[in-house]
Parts: sequence; structure tokens; C-alpha cells
Amino acid sequence: MRKHSRNRSFDCRSFWYGATAAGLIMLALIFAFALSIYSKGITVRLDSEQITLLLQRQITENTSRKLPEIIAGAKSEIPRIVKEKIEFRFSDRMEIAGFVFRVPDELLAQLRSSMQQNVEKATGMILDGINTDEIAERLGSDFSAAVKSALQEEMEGQSLHVNLWGVVPVKVRVQIA
Repeated sequence: MRKHSRNRSFDCRSFWYGATAAGLIMLALIFAFALSIYSKGITVRLDSEQITLLLQRQITENTSRKLPEIIAGAKSEIPRIVKEKIEFRFSDRMEIAGFVFRVPDELLAQLRSSMQQNVEKATGMILDGINTDEIAERLGSDFSAAVKSALQEEMEGQSLHVNLWGVVPVKVRVQIA
């Protein structure tokens, strides 16, 4: 029988030297990367178009949903407001060609009632004619334009300090696209 001899000898010491060297190189690279981040910081790029489109959609949806409720509430207040405003606008005296006449109470009440009904009806028609979808779209686009402008004016180039894991301070620069 042949005896297996180990012609190839495994040099344990060389293996551990190589593994240690590779580990140290990896640690040095990780340390260099961490030091680079720590000294230079990180730049975060925010897409203002995407942010403003998301906000515009939310504002438009919320406004479209809430505006009819607001208008309905306003319509329910019309009789009270009109009554308060008309109450003090009528006098029981009327002047025609320099002569002053006293208006009978029945005629005054009928004038007040007719005026109140006409004003309530006209105001209700105006409120019913409001295109809430168009207003919601306009508010959404106006708001998104304001947000985009504010992001570009206020956040562009700002530096924030963030603590990673609550310990390592990292400078984060904001860039608005």
C-alpha cells in the first residue's frame, strides 16, 4: 500500500497573515469611507417636482371634499345674515319729492320679506354656481408652486447635522432639484 504523504503542505501561518492583511485593508477602507462621510458630509437630493405633485394632489383632493361642506354651511347661514343686515336698512318713513310719508307696517314687513327672499335666493344661486373642482385645482397648483418656491429658497444648500446611531455626527447638505 501506498502511504499518502503530504507533499503539499498547508502553511497555516501564511494563511493567517493573508487573512489578517485582508481584514486590515477592509477596515482601513471602511474607516476611510467613514472619515470621508464625517468630514465632507452627505448630500441629499430632493426632487421638488415629485414632492409638490404629491402635495398638490393631496390639497386638491381635500379641497374638493371639504369645499362643498363649507359652501353648504355658508348657505345655511344666509337667512340669518340677510335678516340681520336688512333689519336696519329699512325705515318706516319714505320721502318723495320733498314730502315725507310714513310707510304702513304691513307694507314695510312685505318689503323686508320680499327683499330677504330675493337676497337669499340670489346668494344661494351664486354659491350653487361655484365650481368647487376648479377652485380645488387652482388652490392645489398655487399651494404646490408656493411649496416648490419655499423649498428652493429656504432648503437649497442648507446643512443639517444628524447623529447616526445617536453617536456619530454627520453633516447632511440638502440639494433641491
